[in-house]
Amino acid sequence: MPPGPSSVVLNTLGVFREPYEHLVRGARRYGDPFTLPHVFGQMVMTGHPEGVKAIFSADPDLFEVPGVELSIPLLGESSLILVQGATHREARKLLTPPFHGERMEAYGELMRDTTLRHAREWRQGAPFKMQETAEAISLEVIVRAVFGAGESELVRRYGQALIASMRTRSLAIYFKPLRRSFLGLTRWSKLQRALATADELIYAEIARARRAPEGERKDILSLLLSARHEGGQPMSEREIRDQLMTIVLAGYDATATLVTFACYLLHEHPAALDRLRAELAAAGDEAAPKAIVRLPYLDAVCQEALRMYPILGSVIRLLKRPMTLMGYEVPAGKIVAASAAIAHRREETFPDATAFKPERFLDRAAPYSPFEYFPFGGGARRCIGAAFALYEMKIVLGTMVQHFRLRLVPGQRVRPIVRGVTVLPEGGVSMVLAPD
Repeated sequence: MPPGPSSVVLNTLGVFREPYEHLVRGARRYGDPFTLPHVFGQMVMTGHPEGVKAIFSADPDLFEVPGVELSIPLLGESSLILVQGATHREARKLLTPPFHGERMEAYGELMRDTTLRHAREWRQGAPFKMQETAEAISLEVIVRAVFGAGESELVRRYGQALIASMRTRSLAIYFKPLRRSFLGLTRWSKLQRALATADELIYAEIARARRAPEGERKDILSLLLSARHEGGQPMSEREIRDQLMTIVLAGYDATATLVTFACYLLHEHPAALDRLRAELAAAGDEAAPKAIVRLPYLDAVCQEALRMYPILGSVIRLLKRPMTLMGYEVPAGKIVAASAAIAHRREETFPDATAFKPERFLDRAAPYSPFEYFPFGGGARRCIGAAFALYEMKIVLGTMVQHFRLRLVPGQRVRPIVRGVTVLPEGGVSMVLAPD
């Protein structure tokens, strides 16, 4: 095993408190790869392109998904994130169509209109949390895209149930001994009630969708109902429920955080903000969403924000068999991790890596390789919603910058922290609407 620190407690806390810098410091001190002791087990971390390539290019059946039993209560055992092997490969085929091509582009106007409606609730001089606004936008977009929920009351009910499921997650998810009711007063009990409410709504919507005339609905749920396994059988209601819960929770959490970090970085760097405003102004107020997402500097801003603040600091895999990683023989039962936190801060790949420089994505003759830059993971388990998330990030961020003048509330310290399995900005980024 590669060298590394020894304390499980200190390093687990370090990852939660400083999800990027703790890993970067480890690589600098011990070399790349290095072994990180963690509550989930010993992890061999690498951000070196050679090591990342070895992990992402390996036979997917070499790995297991760590901690599957910990996430089943929230996502369900059929979740794309949790299934493995042939089951995972088939599930990806079934879930790919809603997130690509014309189907995804059809959501552009929904994303823009939802952003404008929520942003118009801001009041000049009144501070607000960008994370909260972005979460509200992201939740409404994903609920309407998944369920085709046109009624505001329906969106509100789904939103309440799903937010409750997210916010009542606790250490009980990670530690089975904490999964106790104690008269219904624990966070575990609250989570169970929130999930029961969400399930009731989801199953009711599945039944409603089954009764709808063929071709009437254009949402993700209708696509899943029409999908067929390789043997020709439809997905079960439980399968559909698990995939919908996974799509909604992952889509809600990740996209909101991406938008928040990007807003923070832009408003910390006035020259970049001015350049983006000029590009959006040239496109015109009436530009279609599909034209907005093709703007080169907007794309560069989003890519640079993803480089600096990847939602998943590391992609972890549990070894079923031994693996050779950059000269080390890592035994079965250990975890190997491709770390975006380390890879995205390699000076050899990204000179002046701690600086926000969107132009680095414009000035290169060739794009970064998927082993140098991988904000959505890589290999056979790369995030299936990556294109959807980036599309929404561009629409939401572009709409805000084009139509509103914002500024950061001075004196705040924004740093990334871990919530659940994703990274978000501590404090939510306080902003205020400025006069035109």
